[in-house]
Amino acid sequence: MKYDMTSPAGNPTTIVTLIGIAVIIIGLLIIFSISLSQDGAIQVVDKNLVIKAFPYSTKISLNDLDIEKMRIIDMNKEKINIGMRTNGIGLPGLHLGWFSGIKGKMKLYLTDRSNVLELPTKKGYIILFSTTNGENIMKDIRTEAAGIEVIEK
Repeated sequence: MKYDMTSPAGNPTTIVTLIGIAVIIIGLLIIFSISLSQDGAIQVVDKNLVIKAFPYSTKISLNDLDIEKMRIIDMNKEKINIGMRTNGIGLPGLHLGWFSGIKGKMKLYLTDRSNVLELPTKKGYIILFSTTNGENIMKDIRTEAAGIEVIEK
């Protein structure tokens, strides 16, 4: 004689749904942990500005930057607020991706609001990048844009 085991508590559809939700949450946690562990980097390569920050990397031609208006700012002193996140990550101490704000459309790479390189573009948005090397980055951009090759000593 054959006896069946009792059915699990709850509807099988509910169990599958809960497992699916758990898989999605774990996947999102993995993505966020990868993006938080990656250090953002900025460099000037072949007349382009390249910013690497998973998953919101950027490559923009120096011709598309408004080089005359780039500057180093303290967002706290200038009271520059970040508005709505349109496609990005907004966590305490990390703003990465596309946002809107008082300055319009912005692509943010922010970890520190007090040392920010502001790079206006001719494409209608501003890139804001946290760095303590803003002067050197601006110098590299100007040098590469002018076509002058810098010789390291």
